[in-house]
Amino acid sequence: MKCFGLMAWLCLCGPATLAFAMEGLPSPSTTQVGTAKTEGTAPAGLACALFLIREKDTYGYIDRGGRTVIAPRYSFAKGFSEGRACAGDVSLGRYVATAEGSVVALGYIDQKGAWAIPPQFENAGSFSEGFAAVVKEGRYGFVNSSGELVIPCRFYAAEEFSQGLASVVLDSKGTGGERAGYVSLQGDWAIPPKYVETLPFRENLAAVKVRTQAPGGVTRTMNDLWGFIDRTGTLVIKPAFSGVVLGFSDGLACVEQAGAWGYIDPTGQFKIAPRFREAKAFSDGLGAFKIDGRWGFVDRIGTFVIPARYQDCSPFSEALAAVKVRGRWGFIDKTGRTAIEPKFLTAEGFSNRLAKVEEDDGRWAYIDRQGDVVWRQQNLGSNQRCAKERVIQGEEVGLAQSTLIKKYGVPSGTTEFRANEMGDEMRYGLRFELPASQAGAHVKELQYSYDNGDCKFFWLVQDEKGEWIVFSSAFVPQGMAI
Repeated sequence: MKCFGLMAWLCLCGPATLAFAMEGLPSPSTTQVGTAKTEGTAPAGLACALFLIREKDTYGYIDRGGRTVIAPRYSFAKGFSEGRACAGDVSLGRYVATAEGSVVALGYIDQKGAWAIPPQFENAGSFSEGFAAVVKEGRYGFVNSSGELVIPCRFYAAEEFSQGLASVVLDSKGTGGERAGYVSLQGDWAIPPKYVETLPFRENLAAVKVRTQAPGGVTRTMNDLWGFIDRTGTLVIKPAFSGVVLGFSDGLACVEQAGAWGYIDPTGQFKIAPRFREAKAFSDGLGAFKIDGRWGFVDRIGTFVIPARYQDCSPFSEALAAVKVRGRWGFIDKTGRTAIEPKFLTAEGFSNRLAKVEEDDGRWAYIDRQGDVVWRQQNLGSNQRCAKERVIQGEEVGLAQSTLIKKYGVPSGTTEFRANEMGDEMRYGLRFELPASQAGAHVKELQYSYDNGDCKFFWLVQDEKGEWIVFSSAFVPQGMAI
């Protein structure tokens, strides 16, 4: 189970990966900037989709036509769900004390921008089925749309309600690791906490990780396997899978067995045999799969509808899917035809006929199904960077690193580059050898970063076509500090 993390709030620009990810706190594990969830069930007279926007370091909302509905003024914000959006505002001076320090208090606003639930929580999730998970004193509970704490904050972690049940974790340890279960809308245990990990219910089934034993009765976490239960807690698909993506969608679940991914039906039988390196859940009748380092799409009977030719992709949404080609994101239709040319640094799926994208200069924008910009950010925030700045800091822009090693192999040749200054009072002499196929390229920058105490080097190269290429120390072992 995932939970929205408390530590994310201890630093305004600190990266954190959250189940309930707040805008303004980007994760280092993804290229996308935040999450643009849109309006679910709105109050009468306000049944319109609102989209999260950013100007400098504040957040607001626009309508589908790009018109500002709530001017940017919040320090933190999420998308609307069921007429409420989680937000925080440092200018209010409201903070809550935690074991790690004080954090900005979070609350919920309505579609007019007024505080429907005053800021008071350490963290807060999106509304689902009338309830939202919130954190007080390090524990999770649930509030209703009026802000009443209907389920006390007593859980170590919690997910949104789905099909009348919410996946929760009882404590941080538990007996033998079995600590996750499901509560009802009344807060009672509907399914006792007896699983290692749980996922929300989807299509009346939920994936659960079960503690298993190796031969000889020895319990080992590496042997924990995923199965599926129904809403009564009955195990309907026995634990047999080492991985699962979300759960069931379009009548199929993406699961891993023996190191390969495939798709099963609600009886647990494979409808598409496990043969993929990676795979994603079905959406709009198609599932994404990865073979030989490239992504494509398969239909429900296993036919390759769209060949594997993309660096990355997102699931189909509103009949379009975001795909990555030579380091840029665009959109294709369900036949594989390019609907919007790949030209964005990042792109999210379409929702309510708009998609959020990130342009080369780091600005957010919303585009329609024709690729026309409906709204564009005017002022960058303090933690936003353009494409060139990202490359210089060793991030992937242009060709993927996995593509580089396959296309060029380990760099070799005679071109030499020496970095004279690397941070405060540190000087390195590094030899960088370019591949013969890149003889016309020139090194623009050399950067380094620390990862768990190990120094990693990144060489920034621009080839004859002007494309940015990043080589890391994993591909270039010739570097040596002196």
